[in-house]
Amino acid sequence: MEYSETLDEHGNFLQNIIGQNKHQKDFYKFAVDGTVSYCPRFTYHGFRYVRLTGARNFSVEDFTIHIIGTDMARTGFFECSDKRLNRLQENIYRSQQGNMISIPTDCPQRERTGWTGDMQIFAPTACFNMDVEMFLRKWLLDMRYEQLPDGQLPHIIPYFPSHDIMKPDGLDNVSAAGWSDACIIIPWRLYEAYGDITILSENYDMMLRYLKSVEKLASELPDDYDSMDPDRQQRQKYLWNTGFSFGDWLMPSLVMSGQHNPFITGYEVATLMFAYTTKLMSKIAHLLGHHETAEYYSELNQNIRDAFFAEYMFPTGLLKKEFQGLYVLALAMDAVPEAVRQRCIDRLEELIHQNGDRLDTGFLSVPFLLDTLYENGKQDLAYTLLYQTKCPSWLYEVEKGATTMWESWDNISEDGKRSRNSYNHFAFGCVGDFIYRRILGIQSVEPGYKRVKICPDPNSRLQWARGYYESVNGKIEVDWHIKEDTINLFFTCGNRFLPTISATFS
Repeated sequence: MEYSETLDEHGNFLQNIIGQNKHQKDFYKFAVDGTVSYCPRFTYHGFRYVRLTGARNFSVEDFTIHIIGTDMARTGFFECSDKRLNRLQENIYRSQQGNMISIPTDCPQRERTGWTGDMQIFAPTACFNMDVEMFLRKWLLDMRYEQLPDGQLPHIIPYFPSHDIMKPDGLDNVSAAGWSDACIIIPWRLYEAYGDITILSENYDMMLRYLKSVEKLASELPDDYDSMDPDRQQRQKYLWNTGFSFGDWLMPSLVMSGQHNPFITGYEVATLMFAYTTKLMSKIAHLLGHHETAEYYSELNQNIRDAFFAEYMFPTGLLKKEFQGLYVLALAMDAVPEAVRQRCIDRLEELIHQNGDRLDTGFLSVPFLLDTLYENGKQDLAYTLLYQTKCPSWLYEVEKGATTMWESWDNISEDGKRSRNSYNHFAFGCVGDFIYRRILGIQSVEPGYKRVKICPDPNSRLQWARGYYESVNGKIEVDWHIKEDTINLFFTCGNRFLPTISATFS
């Protein structure tokens, strides 16, 4: 039995997985002639198709597919008037389902590894879809066990050294910005979703030790330090610009042009993630009553943002490297001074239009893409990207027949050729969080949804949407539809019933 996620463009079996994990094959030797029942017990596969050879007189009715995964209740659901968006949401859920097997894996067919970057960007959507609190708290315990004595954290949990192949030879640092940062980002996301402050306290020591290690990594001086003027030298300790970084991983334009090199955006992204984690750390320390620590990280955060602007941006508000993802992250992390913020926003819009109204954001920037546009007066552009059907886009995958989320936006090219990437990676499914919050309109005002804001968007190009989220403080249901110039809204929050509300909008 050979397993694959796709057929080739002619409908033939294609072994789409390559590399050290390519042998997705179960071999069974019959001990006797006749009918035999066989079920593998010590392996599993992520697949859509199976090629069977070596048996006879069988039919599809002779086979049963067993779906396995850690048992977690479904807590969220969304559907709307656009069937493509419904398919997208179901694909996101299916990818989560297929990658929550004891640990959050990146894919269920290749390395099946706990990549920290994938999980930290997907965490908000994961919390909507399933009750992942104890699942991820257990994984955070694994993370604490894997932390190095100097505070660094591997980019996969549990860790095994074979994945150091990702890093260039000669580099000693283990941590990777955006990936190792999961030790701070995921506890924060769980606290937001479930409201239990002990999630923060039980991981607090790990967070502190990790950030101290990042400060040490950032203090390493770049090779051209001696040629810098005194002002540049002074700010280098706030820039994470040495060692290895994945950068804005899998940025479409670089991947599709064959220029994918993490160092192209690595140091800018690493510095912006440094700003992000120090901001979160300040909030966490304050919540836990460590006010001096909170003030320390608040001041460090300001210094990092100032250093980023001075080093990587022009005074006009434009980036020296013009990539959509860098603009998104710079805006999302408040690294752009207010005086030039609008120019930065406008430039991001220009880059999107120049790219045919298509996204060009990688792993670390795509979770912030639509919200950054939405919060800065570009709501219509955010929806243009969401509903885009040209590659790269979420609905391009849907229209190409995807049943789970792809690792790379171009897994199936326009001419039908298949790539050798994974067809089940939940990372880019992080858009599900935006759909729940912005379109369905379920927004948490206090951690754990103790207070809720119901704010559906009637300008989301839909005629209706409905769904629910089963929060720790009760089930929240929303159902809205538009008829002519009226939006009819029905919702319940926990045990509190609220009648149908009818409102007129223009």
